[in-house]
This record gives sequence, structure tokens and C-alpha cells, in this order.
Amino acid sequence: MNPNRYENITLADMWKDTQGANSWNGLLDPMNPVLKAEILRYGGFAELCYGAFDSKLSTNDFGGCKYSVDKLFHSCGGAGQSGDYSSAGYEVTKYLHAETGTFGTPIQQSVWIGFIAVCTNVEEIRKLGRRNIIVAWRGTETRHEWIQNIRSILVPARLSFSRFKHNVVKAGLATTARLTDKGIRDGLSSTIRIDDNGVRVEKGFLSCYISKGQDSKCARDTVISEILRLVDEYEDESLSVTLTGHSLGAALATLSSYDV
Repeated sequence: MNPNRYENITLADMWKDTQGANSWNGLLDPMNPVLKAEILRYGGFAELCYGAFDSKLSTNDFGGCKYSVDKLFHSCGGAGQSGDYSSAGYEVTKYLHAETGTFGTPIQQSVWIGFIAVCTNVEEIRKLGRRNIIVAWRGTETRHEWIQNIRSILVPARLSFSRFKHNVVKAGLATTARLTDKGIRDGLSSTIRIDDNGVRVEKGFLSCYISKGQDSKCARDTVISEILRLVDEYEDESLSVTLTGHSLGAALATLSSYDV
């Protein structure tokens, strides 16, 4: 592919390529400036997750987010800013929490570990070339999470049931209560999982993703139910889902991208 193919082309013209539709062919050597700007922008959303996490053990709010859903972007300052594109125009729709206790000793409260946001600004959608949904994950911050990081034994992923069940329901073929729309959106982790054809993942990462806390549903249930809701809401539009994270967050982004 001609490396100059994308010269003077805007993000709106090539967003599918920056999202990896063609495996970034012709964009990496040299690095295409539009792709570079997008990488930095999404990296900014992951960085925001660190800044918003309350990591002070001396406070009653330890493990939570410092800001409310409607104030996250404004309070943290221009998250994800790069070139002409920034978090301006995005709205957070859901916070993500993970139960990171280890070896059968769950912590009292799930910790805040990221967020889901959707672009709602008309001008920003025009710049992006589509409406964009972002799932951003925080990296390791607590001692429980450090322990999860070293639980490197490989275990079966078994994360395929939500895709299958959603397709069944959308096709109007659901015949049991377990396959109802409510079951998919509200009870993912309690339904029967489908084999992932030998796919295996590290136990600690998977535990952070699928374990339920005492005060909230697991991170995975939140991701899938909210993505399904947003995809349904904007099903007639050009739409993308982008997942970003650093360190532990990169592993969770990989798991959730496989899921999505």
C-alpha cells in the first residue's frame, strides 16, 4: 500500500482504518499522523482513569472515583486531548467497578476501575466520522490488584455466551426465560457460558473482569449490558466501540474487546 495514501485525509475519511479494519496496513511505517493523534487521544482517556481514582487509604472514599459521572471530564481537565480531537463532546454513561479480592477473601467494596462514554456532540461526531463509544480501563493501583496481576495461571475464557444470546434474542428466537432480553442485560454472569474453543486467559485478569463485588455487579456485566443498550439506541447510525487501557487496564480492554 502506498504510504502516502492518507496524506491530507481527515479522521472522518479514514476512521475505519484507524480502528484497525485493515490491520493498520500502510499506517505504521512511517506512523500516519491521524492514527498517531487517535492513539494519543485514546491514551488520554486511559490516563484520566488514574487521575480520577481515589487512591488515598486515609480517606473514606478510597477505591472510588473522585468525581460524579457528569463531572468526570470537566474535573480532570482535557482528557484525551490530541490535535483537533478531545473528550469534549463525550458524556459518561456508566462507571465500571471491579471486585479485586484474592484467594476467596473478597474486599468489602468494589473499586472504581473505569468508565463508558459516548460521543453526543454533533460537531464532534462530524469530526470523528461516526458516533463513538469508549470503554476506558484504569491500570493497577491497589495491593489486591498487584496480587491479581501475578496470578498468571491460564484458565478457559468462556466469554462467548453474551454474543450468542443477544443474536438469538434479536432474531426473535428466544424460547426460555434465561434467554430473555432482561436476562442478557441484567444477569450475564449467572447464565450458562459457551465454550470459547480453547481460548485461555490469565486467571487474575479474568477474575478482575468477571468477579462480583458485594455492592455491584461485575465489570463484565456492566460493559456488555451498557454496550448493548447504546448499540440499540444508536442502531441506525454509523457507530464504533473503542476500548482503551494501560497495564492491568490493557488486559481488561483486551478481554472486553473480545467480548464486545
